[in-house]
Amino acid sequence: MSGQIRQNSQNIPKSPNRPKSPKKNRTVFRVMVLPLLSILAVEMCVLAGSLVFGGVMNKLNQNARDMLAQQVENRGNYLVNDMIGNWSNLNLLSEEINAIVDRNLTWGNFSLMDLKGNAQACEALLGEIRPELIDTMYNKQVSGIFLVLNPCGPGETPDSLSGIYLRDLDPTSTPSQRNEDILTERAPVEVVRSGRIATDTGWQPVFTEEDMAQPFYQKPFQAAHADGGRLDAEEYGYWTTEPYCLAGDNRRAISYSVPLILDDGRIYGVLGVELLEDYMQSLLPCGELMENERGSYLLAVGQKGECGLKQVLFSGESMTAETVEELSFALTETEGREARDGSGKYYGAVKPLVVYSNNAPFDSDRWYLLGIGAQENLFAFSRQIQAILSAAFVLTLAIGLVGVLLVSYRLSKPIQLLSQEVEKAKRSNVWPVLPDTGIREIDQFSGAITELQREVADSSTRFLQIMDMASVDMAGYEIKEGSERVFVTDNFFPLLGREGVDTAVLKAGEFRRIQKESMQGLEHNGSGDGSVVY
Repeated sequence: MSGQIRQNSQNIPKSPNRPKSPKKNRTVFRVMVLPLLSILAVEMCVLAGSLVFGGVMNKLNQNARDMLAQQVENRGNYLVNDMIGNWSNLNLLSEEINAIVDRNLTWGNFSLMDLKGNAQACEALLGEIRPELIDTMYNKQVSGIFLVLNPCGPGETPDSLSGIYLRDLDPTSTPSQRNEDILTERAPVEVVRSGRIATDTGWQPVFTEEDMAQPFYQKPFQAAHADGGRLDAEEYGYWTTEPYCLAGDNRRAISYSVPLILDDGRIYGVLGVELLEDYMQSLLPCGELMENERGSYLLAVGQKGECGLKQVLFSGESMTAETVEELSFALTETEGREARDGSGKYYGAVKPLVVYSNNAPFDSDRWYLLGIGAQENLFAFSRQIQAILSAAFVLTLAIGLVGVLLVSYRLSKPIQLLSQEVEKAKRSNVWPVLPDTGIREIDQFSGAITELQREVADSSTRFLQIMDMASVDMAGYEIKEGSERVFVTDNFFPLLGREGVDTAVLKAGEFRRIQKESMQGLEHNGSGDGSVVY
């Protein structure tokens, strides 16, 4: 082959190796999902913090306590109005009885000491007083009323005392004009016969020693004698702090009683009203405290200056009497408006009931109405809200995670597809066909790259055409360092006198072998700039 071929080969080195930064080696999916997860985490923390540090649960619990306290306050006001303004207001009745006794004493019908053992005197007096007792029992809507006669001092202990004890088992019903709804518990035979009032199964004609030992008689009677009867009778009034039963009867009751004192200071008996335990429980409806009647009312007594409370009676089906008795409630230091049991499982809202005047003999007995219930029942609503908020928190977190992953996947998937198509075209040495992603910005970007590739290819094609049209044959090749691909012009090997070389599958190693053989078979001269002339 005559002529000269000038070869100026240049290996194009790849970019210098640099350590890959983790920030520059992340996938599109990771770049998108991490910030979104961070935002979701911050939102969840803000939500959780607002619930925990905002005191929502504490406010709900306090609201439950306030509602319970308000119910107890209202019920306590209603109860104390009955206890003070109605049931214990026996002034008119005691004055009428005193007037009857004074009149009989003045007329000489009997002496005061006749009331101790003279059956006829007692029967006549009780028969005259009985209508007043019945009217008072009906008007005050109490379950019982009683009068015990004893003109002797507390030092004398008679075997029995005369008196009358009447009972109405349904005080709220309309009174019977024939007194058919009244039962006689204690009264002489002649009084029962003349009044035509039925006797109860435990009826006895006198108050027995067991009856006389009950506080409803002993407490006011002894207090009046100890003080010489100097005060008004109502000042010696006494509320029984423990339910009692009459001899031969099993119905428990509490009572209020006052001594009977004449104007000259002589004490001759005790007058009082009875409230059956069942009747008192009906006046304390536990359904108003908590849902499903899970609360109970507790009427209790404490001593002045002490925190401990003693049960008088309770109302409620959610707790048995044995359960309440086992609970040891004590007032807290919050002005006596709260009480807790020793186990810490129960809570009580407290309403103090002022039933005695200051400096009265029994002023040390402090009465309280408690609305009690298990704390798990009292705070059930707040726990329900907490459960709902927790479920909403978890659900929101789950939906947020799924949403973040789904959005990140859908946005990164088109870019991954474009990357895969480019890589596939690169391996196949073919022109890449980039699909549409449906995302305008990405499609514009891929379209611009494709158009740029076409322009580069067109420029290369035009340059090769110009070379083919030139009077001097020119050929060239390109090898990238680290790559097996070789770019060779179609007339390169013919100029070297080599025919039949398939440049489409030619690798860098094969090209270097052919180049070496050509340098051995053809005359060539090298120059200082690295070029070779054949």
